[in-house]
Amino acid sequence: FQNMPNAMYIPWKEAFLAFPVWYRKNSTAVKYVPEFFRNLTIIMEDYFKQHVSDPDLYRFLCQMSYSGSPASFGLLFFTFLMDYYHPMGGVQVIPDALADYITEHGGEMKYKTLVEEIIMEGDKAQGIRTKAGETYRAPFIISNGDARRTYLEMLPPDVVPESYKQELRQSTVSESFFTLFLGVDIPPEEIPTRGASHLLFFPDYKGVDPEEYKGSGDADVYARAPIDINVNSIHDPSLAPKGKSTVVIQTGAFAEFAGNWGTKDGKRTKKYKTLKEQVADRLIATAENVIPGLSEKIEVKFSGTPYTFERYTLNSRGASAGWTFHPQKAMNSGLKFLTGFNPPVKNLFQVGHWAMSPGGAPSGAITGRIVSEIVKRRLEWGF
Repeated sequence: FQNMPNAMYIPWKEAFLAFPVWYRKNSTAVKYVPEFFRNLTIIMEDYFKQHVSDPDLYRFLCQMSYSGSPASFGLLFFTFLMDYYHPMGGVQVIPDALADYITEHGGEMKYKTLVEEIIMEGDKAQGIRTKAGETYRAPFIISNGDARRTYLEMLPPDVVPESYKQELRQSTVSESFFTLFLGVDIPPEEIPTRGASHLLFFPDYKGVDPEEYKGSGDADVYARAPIDINVNSIHDPSLAPKGKSTVVIQTGAFAEFAGNWGTKDGKRTKKYKTLKEQVADRLIATAENVIPGLSEKIEVKFSGTPYTFERYTLNSRGASAGWTFHPQKAMNSGLKFLTGFNPPVKNLFQVGHWAMSPGGAPSGAITGRIVSEIVKRRLEWGF
């Protein structure tokens, strides 16, 4: 993947010599390649309609997949759910390791620094300006932030083609989540999940239609929502004090719920805070089917709505994976993922989940690797 967008970088000789060996090992899989690409344009719900006749099983499988995601992606996602682990020390160790690598090799990390403007010189991006007025110049600029903010707000209005702006405005962002972080007075070994630190729980086969999350104004809709439960202190006791556990409960959510969660002009209101508590209570009640008495053992409790995630990450409407997974509604879906990292502004690149759909951590790693290779080569060759 790292070399596909730039054929000049492919080690053709090595690839040619390695192909016979690779083909012998993967000949069975090769015949499914046409089906894989065909299923990039078929969403999971339609794929299941072709293969599943039982209505309860159909609804159950649809609940397990991201609504509207391409079948090729969704079916792989099932595999990931069956083999799911968190890193020792928590997810934070991954960005910490990356930051350490950067500083160890002469780079500099700047935290709590908001970039407000991308500086243009002629038709090329040549620097950035922060909210504090600091200016940094560079031959190439790489953004891993929200694509709408990057191209609609941070650049001069005449730099980005109008057609590109229209596509940005019209494309749909991915769903968000409601996430509940709990510290509980239960030893990890007494959490009755049979030693599993991650599981999905479905209150029933029917579940909740995504449109209900958007149109409903009643927190009770979340009483029927499937939930994701993570008890990572089971495999990593260092995440909680001795004899206690961390429990993270999560379910899908949309910014449109209950009139934008009761916010007013983007500000949190009393209604917003009430809704947060009501939804949290519904999810805890559902989780008690798995961990009886959970509500009585809570010592620490934080929750996040789509607007919490928007505030902390600047992702539009708290989008969890950039653009929607739906191939007909996303900005960079299908084979367009090969060009999403290269917007129509010279010397400016996009990485992260806004550069590829379906998005997520894998797309962040893939696009980061592609762009780093391109920039490295151009600097080496004096472009």
